[in-house]
Amino acid sequence: MKKRNSEFLGLLCDLYIVAMLVALPLYTGQGYWRLGDTKYTFFRNVTVLCLGCWLAAGLPGRLREAAGRVRRSAEERDRGALGRIAREVRKAFSMTDLAVAVYGAAVLLSALCSSYGQLPWRGYEGWFMGAFSQLLFVGIYFFVSRQYGGSLWPLYLGEAALFLVTALGLLHRLGIDPLGLMGNWNSKNWEYSHMLSTLGNINWLCGYYSVALALPAAHFLREKRRLVLGVLYVTIVPSLVLLGVQGSQGGLLILAVFGAAALICGGRQRQLAQEALSVGRRLLSWHASDVAADEDAGGEGGHSGGRQCVRHRGMVCLGAGGGVLSGFILIVEPEEGGQGEKTRRSGGRPKGRPECQSRKRRVGQGASRGEKKKPRN
Repeated sequence: MKKRNSEFLGLLCDLYIVAMLVALPLYTGQGYWRLGDTKYTFFRNVTVLCLGCWLAAGLPGRLREAAGRVRRSAEERDRGALGRIAREVRKAFSMTDLAVAVYGAAVLLSALCSSYGQLPWRGYEGWFMGAFSQLLFVGIYFFVSRQYGGSLWPLYLGEAALFLVTALGLLHRLGIDPLGLMGNWNSKNWEYSHMLSTLGNINWLCGYYSVALALPAAHFLREKRRLVLGVLYVTIVPSLVLLGVQGSQGGLLILAVFGAAALICGGRQRQLAQEALSVGRRLLSWHASDVAADEDAGGEGGHSGGRQCVRHRGMVCLGAGGGVLSGFILIVEPEEGGQGEKTRRSGGRPKGRPECQSRKRRVGQGASRGEKKKPRN
């Protein structure tokens, strides 16, 4: 019974991850009209349902187990039993768990002591970041950290959803709207330039990328198969391109963090550092010369400087995205020559094996062939 209960909760956690990584980003309801309310309602209902099932199925068993330990320690009247229980409790809760629990308690106390009625619990209309949502975040943390068993298929589906979100966003920037999300607006409306893909607001899109982009990036760094690397490359590069041209400054910050992570992960490889610096130097020199040329053209009646700056920023991010991903490819490629090359460079012996060990091995081999030393008289 306990095993089946654990399997059910693990499957429930996997399905919840799929709902958050796949269904929530792609779900649009009736289009861009009140899209934030639509997505929040979906998030709230699914989260409350999953957390309620987790508490109903898992909490009674944990309480019975804890009560049984206390009862056994009281019956044995062993002073050391309570100390062992306390140590087990400390092992079950990490410092991160304690920090999240303290945060949840602070949110609850703040809402209870507030004099603004229901506003601290619901949050402002359209934002929904009140105490109720914050406590849901705390519950999600404890639910996933306790029940997630390491299944990879929810993460793979999340990567596929990221590709779909990026593809739709790029199509929107090209004026193609396959889902008809822009049907009620034209190029003069605010929504036409600030709503993108299935996430809607470009700031929400940047927030999604700040979390979801870590999945294919980490997978890319650990993957060794060339075909899978190619698929991940096609997923990551368009995402970086969309971050550069979507229009929010938050995308540029994410690009900078992504590039810094690439340089840190490959900092020990001289070839990667040289390639990254070379790409950066070319981009900066090209951008400076192009901006100077546009300033001269602007003085002669060319386009406005603000619009040109936006265009140049997007083009720089396009090149930066390709350069960063080229660095990622260098990270996962094996070194030339392999072990044989290392052996030749170390003078015929494998690296890290001293000469004395080779001599000892030769002496041992000679003894095994019957070359025994004569005993001393």
